[in-house]
Amino acid sequence: MMLKLRLPLFLAIGLLVAPGVVFAKTKAEKKRDKMMQMRAKVLETLYEQSPRYKKTIRNAEGYAVFSNIGVNLIFASFAGGAGVVEDDRGKRTFMKMGSAGLGLGLGVKDFRAIFIFHDAKK
Repeated sequence: MMLKLRLPLFLAIGLLVAPGVVFAKTKAEKKRDKMMQMRAKVLETLYEQSPRYKKTIRNAEGYAVFSNIGVNLIFASFAGGAGVVEDDRGKRTFMKMGSAGLGLGLGVKDFRAIFIFHDAKK
């Protein structure tokens, strides 16, 4: 009798848990989603401040949006960030970046950068 009750219970639990496992996002997908949210916010801010860039980016061969944070601690500096590059066909490439350097300084930089690509021959 107990075995007959357990089977439906296990099936019900399996049906409730399975969609969460199947549709759960991977760590990489979550990072990409975060980068796409950052991209959208940066472009929105750019278009509010300089609406002409909307057409410039739309007509470009491609563009990239990066977020970077740098720290300079007296004699050494370190920076890291991530971003997304999109070509004129809509293909996206997600990238990381990093740097290190030597020199006097103290501070933190948090910035966003947009690179617009054009074919110089056109």
